[in-house]
Amino acid sequence: MSTQAYALCKLRQPPTVIQQCIEAHLKGGDETHLVLAKTHFLQIFRISLRSDAPDLDNNNSEPTLKPVLDLIYEKRLFGNIESVCAVRYPHKDRDSLLLSFRDAKASIVEFDPPYNDFRIYSLHFFEDERFKDQHEAYTSLPILKTDPKQSCAVMLIYDTKLVVIPFRSQDKILLDDEDDMDEGEDESAKAAPKSFIIDLAAMGIRNIKDYIFLNGYFEPTLLILHEPILTWTGRLAIKRDTCALTAISLTFSQQVNPIVWDADNLPYDSTRLEAVPDPIGGAFVFSTNYLLYFNQNNRYGLLVNDTLPAEYVHNGYMREKSSINMTLDASTSIFLAPERMLVSLKGGELCLFHLNLDARNVQSVAVTRAGSSVLTSCMCRLNKDLLFLGSRFGDSLLLLFAEKAYTMETQQDDFDLEQPGKKIKSESGAIQAPVLDRSLLLKKDLTEEEADDLLYNTSASGNESSGLTGYSFQVCDSVPNIGAIAHSAIGTSVDPATESQRDHWKTRPLEKVVCAGYGKNGSISVIQQGVRPDLNFGYDLPGHTALWTVRKSGFNLNKKRRNKIDLNETEEKLDNYLIITKQQGTLVLELGENFEEVTDKVGFVTDETTLNVGNLLSDSRICQITETKLRILKGGVKKGQGLSFQHKILSSTILDPYVLILFEGNKMELIRLGNSDEITKESVQLPEPSLLGGVTACSLFVDEARIFGEISPNLKEEDEDDLYGSDTKPKIQRKNTLLILTRENNRLEIYLLPEFQLVFATPQFNKAPALIYHSLEAQQRGKKENVPTSFFVAADRALTPDPIVRELMMCCLDPNSSMPYLMAVLDNGDFVLYKSFLLGNSHVRFSKVELNFITRPLKLNSTSSSTSTSSSS
Repeated sequence: MSTQAYALCKLRQPPTVIQQCIEAHLKGGDETHLVLAKTHFLQIFRISLRSDAPDLDNNNSEPTLKPVLDLIYEKRLFGNIESVCAVRYPHKDRDSLLLSFRDAKASIVEFDPPYNDFRIYSLHFFEDERFKDQHEAYTSLPILKTDPKQSCAVMLIYDTKLVVIPFRSQDKILLDDEDDMDEGEDESAKAAPKSFIIDLAAMGIRNIKDYIFLNGYFEPTLLILHEPILTWTGRLAIKRDTCALTAISLTFSQQVNPIVWDADNLPYDSTRLEAVPDPIGGAFVFSTNYLLYFNQNNRYGLLVNDTLPAEYVHNGYMREKSSINMTLDASTSIFLAPERMLVSLKGGELCLFHLNLDARNVQSVAVTRAGSSVLTSCMCRLNKDLLFLGSRFGDSLLLLFAEKAYTMETQQDDFDLEQPGKKIKSESGAIQAPVLDRSLLLKKDLTEEEADDLLYNTSASGNESSGLTGYSFQVCDSVPNIGAIAHSAIGTSVDPATESQRDHWKTRPLEKVVCAGYGKNGSISVIQQGVRPDLNFGYDLPGHTALWTVRKSGFNLNKKRRNKIDLNETEEKLDNYLIITKQQGTLVLELGENFEEVTDKVGFVTDETTLNVGNLLSDSRICQITETKLRILKGGVKKGQGLSFQHKILSSTILDPYVLILFEGNKMELIRLGNSDEITKESVQLPEPSLLGGVTACSLFVDEARIFGEISPNLKEEDEDDLYGSDTKPKIQRKNTLLILTRENNRLEIYLLPEFQLVFATPQFNKAPALIYHSLEAQQRGKKENVPTSFFVAADRALTPDPIVRELMMCCLDPNSSMPYLMAVLDNGDFVLYKSFLLGNSHVRFSKVELNFITRPLKLNSTSSSTSTSSSS
């Protein structure tokens, strides 16, 4: 997008349509990641376990753990991602990502854990006039494919040119002895071979539809589906079977690519290929009405519907007909086992194809129903028992699957993954068993065991097993999607709870209503800006600036109110007081069936502006902070204890049992409330306050996962045993309280309370760097080298420009995650957001989160304003 157009057009909603999904191990170890390509957005999800609510309907009171998707990385790229795949280099402990872009560009990136970001490993640019053949438009996309042995990657560019990107092999890595090298060979000879381009048009291969690497070959072998002579539906009487297969072997040293085997006379509507894993090998060809299998020595065809006239049926490869009518155009597939392939049809139906093998040759294919799901655009397998279904027209699903014996009841009880209680039947209304080719029993070379196996597979009836293995699927998580928008409308929002807003329709925010999806995945979505609560009732409060709700100890709801709101004894207490502050006072309301003003009946300070209110000591105390006072109330009594301060209070944080107060003049005071009725003040002993300067912003945070300070060596970023408990590892009982502050020189510091142990420090926080980490080691090295600490402080002050940090807060935005976010507001209006992550098991770092909005107010330059004034005069 040009600069002028970007000034008028802005991306309001990131893309949600999933173009491609793959499995990768980007951080090393056993952690599995799901990589999603959404137009020009790249997202990385982590598979983690989360406690599910108990199923009370089935009398199961114990919570269960289920896998869910956690978004750990998101990046907006400067181009649309055409394809993405993963590769593992021999000398690496993690996978790298290969990305392709139009028209002929590819990049290899690798995740860098210390920086929590990707770094470029290599760039490949093939946009040259020599390869375009004087054409301006091309039908093929630069799709990347990797060899199963991770030896190379190929990419089709400009319709007929195949780019081969070789990788360094394991043999090259191990050639370190001088005896293995020639006399004139240097270190560069051990590097990866250079990429080269194969002209497929010179080999007679044109109009390429798909290409994949085959399994079971020593050298990388590429199978290409192409159509030498084009045809179309209206010309089938003359040209019908025009597609062909060509398998070529890739050699890197001599760059000679011989044709291994080929096949022709394939249906004209053949669209794509699916490689069969080892030890079977070969590939399936998907067309609208056929499923064809090819390898070097075997051919097999399955007719999947009855729509074709008899004269159009391809008798050269077709052996039998499927028991279920379907069409395979716009379908996606994946192998769950070497002999079982799951296919998602264009209508969302899931079908399981069972391969009946004779040695390594496919003799027959049985088709069974597996369920119904979303309209799938891509599929990938995660770990051993997880399956992800990506969709362009609906919400993508994460499924947990398990093997089960196939019976007639199994097929009858197939369910809809979007509506688990809904059963599906065949098109004829009856449940049909898989039909195998009985002509195979007439083969003379068939052994007795194979004949018994075929008879066993085809003799299933009633509740007896058919010899086939099926799968049960369970929806664990989903990724929302509002893609494929057909129509939209913009209007003002309506809040029925606030009647007064009906008279101010011009001030209501705008909402966008879209009709998205297709077929059964169609939906109506409302897109709005920001977070809006679901109001029950409301009214205007002119002149009021803030409000809080607190509860008092020993308060029991009366039976009438308890029965009315249908609460039980185990549910959480309700708040009792609503404190509303205004410019010159405070209003106190008691919550019940009605709101009752009790400003003069309780011991709150009502003649000053309230800055903060909260509960302390397990809700047995109420703390109120005004501009000059601190008041502690016990229960709902009128009298309370208080403290008065000489300096004006700017901000405060209440976190049981601490009260943190920041005064004018950049002074900070920490108060800890004991179990007695007396208020205990504790002075904050921070190191070298005269050199580091005063405090500009401060806050408190409860570190439940103990990622700061002392951390167990076995504690990982998301340790399910620590979060949910284990019989072999004790639970974490103690929660660390952290003090977060910034100084006048914009140094960020984090202390562990009550020891005031410095656990994190970084300078120049006001510059909002992309990565912040603990930099105390630099000063420790300076002390060992007899460099005074004031040297680093002076350097910080010399490099410290305006602005400075005015507000600071740390919190966990996701209740199911223990990694907190760090938020800061600068005095120029900028809002900065950081997400924490662990490097290893003990080092905490923060990476900056990109925000697509500007909070800094617009200020006109004084020189420009004076110039405009003089010109107007």
